[in-house]
Amino acid sequence: MPAVVRKEVKAVKSRDPLLKALGGDEKLRLLVLSTIVLALIAAAVVLLQGSSQSHGIKACLGIALSGYRDTCISNLAYSSENATLCSYLDTSQGTDQCLYSIAINTSNSSTCLGINNQESRSTCVYTVASKTGAYTACYKLNGTNASYEYQCLSNMASELHDPSICSGIGSTYSHSVCMSAAELSYVYATSNATACMSVSNSTNPETVNSIATYSGIYSYGTSSNAGSNIVVNSNFETPLSYVQFLSNVTYSARDLCYLYVSYKLGKPEYCNYIVNQTLSGLCSDFIQSAPGNSTASLGTSGITTVSENSLGSSIIPNLTGLNYSQISAGLCENATVSVPGCATIITIFKAIGTKNVSVCRTLQSQAQYTCFAAMAQAYVNSSYCTYINNASLNSACLQNIYNNT
Repeated sequence: MPAVVRKEVKAVKSRDPLLKALGGDEKLRLLVLSTIVLALIAAAVVLLQGSSQSHGIKACLGIALSGYRDTCISNLAYSSENATLCSYLDTSQGTDQCLYSIAINTSNSSTCLGINNQESRSTCVYTVASKTGAYTACYKLNGTNASYEYQCLSNMASELHDPSICSGIGSTYSHSVCMSAAELSYVYATSNATACMSVSNSTNPETVNSIATYSGIYSYGTSSNAGSNIVVNSNFETPLSYVQFLSNVTYSARDLCYLYVSYKLGKPEYCNYIVNQTLSGLCSDFIQSAPGNSTASLGTSGITTVSENSLGSSIIPNLTGLNYSQISAGLCENATVSVPGCATIITIFKAIGTKNVSVCRTLQSQAQYTCFAAMAQAYVNSSYCTYINNASLNSACLQNIYNNT
């Protein structure tokens, strides 16, 4: 037998009599004692960790300058993901921002509830719900403000294309808007025209805008090109971008739904389901530039639309350096869409392309406001909103810039 093995065997045998000498009670006491020792060691580790954080917050609080002190506290809170440390910050705004960041990073909607600002609290809960796909987080806003809960549920219903989520909404009106928005978002995602019949046919502008906003189907956007050129190259379909510039035209969210699928699928028969005749005419005009058509000339303006079977193809590729009178004459005179509506669209694009607010002033009051708002959003410049003297529309103009930046 090797010497090392013989040594180990001898050591075991030397300990064996000690173990044998212990009775049953002594062995039990030894086991209990060992368990207690291990528990004390574990507790010591936890206390040491807590002591480390406690020491850290004390060190931060010892900093005289508030700016550096808050930075120290925030960094400690973020690194440890300890939301309770946020309360040590000097301002409620700083505490809110701290809680917001930790809630998002940890995907914990309960942390959002400590945020003082209602809107920020709502946004926090919705962001976590959206991130995790757990729409039930929206219910946590019920005790704060029911409208925030409804907004959260409506957004989630649209994101998940699931009308059943709307069942948690107590308001009849908000429930109806949520249902239609979820159906419309489903159509937007799948181009399944049969679902359009489930979208509300109400022509109330507030209802239509709410449904369209939640669904994500109704938005206007521009992006900068080389130099000062502005390109209409939205992430949304061209007809929908144009419809927003039509003045004195009443339409429903269902009309928008059929306008979308007719253009997306290149099927003019869906235009016949649109109740509003102006919008139905616009639908027919745009079918020629729907995905699947390689090129489509518009009137005698010389402007062509190149379609690449993708979203966001532009009917007017570049808004600068164009002959707007020629476009208006060539496009609007040959369009089945009403001439005033078509001319308004061209005028607004002219204002955007030339960056000239005086062009907007040639329109009627409501169309003027739409023109100013379009310029504000195109250039992400709130100064254009100041030309709108209607308080609610001015606020909406500013809000649209905020939402799309």
